[in-house]
Amino acid sequence: MDLDRKHWLRRTNGIYKLKESKLRDMLGGEDIGNSFRRDLKLISEVQAPFRGVRRFFYVAFTAAAGISLFFTLPRLIRAIQGGDDAPGLLETAGNTAINIGGIVAFVALFFWDNKKEEEQMAQISRDETLYQGCLCA
Repeated sequence: MDLDRKHWLRRTNGIYKLKESKLRDMLGGEDIGNSFRRDLKLISEVQAPFRGVRRFFYVAFTAAAGISLFFTLPRLIRAIQGGDDAPGLLETAGNTAINIGGIVAFVALFFWDNKKEEEQMAQISRDETLYQGCLCA
């Protein structure tokens, strides 16, 4: 009788540890915000490894175009007013348009990249949930 009880306790303890391990595996990593887990974020990084680099350059080029626009706008105003020492209107207007276009393009790319990351994280999360559902059933 005592041997049966020890066997039952050992078996029950093993089942409990297995269920605890499965639950820990199902939960994955810790929550890192926006309801995404750290392991899903790492999977996303593997699928799109240079996203952070792209974002850095989007921000850097937007800042560069903004600084350039800051110095080009007074030149444009002087070109519109005219005068002997005024810069060429077409050249200055073209530079201003390029700077504004750069800012718009890089901001749009930044938001587009963020949207793609959110879609990718949602897809990874769905796939992970489906996969875990298959393991648990």
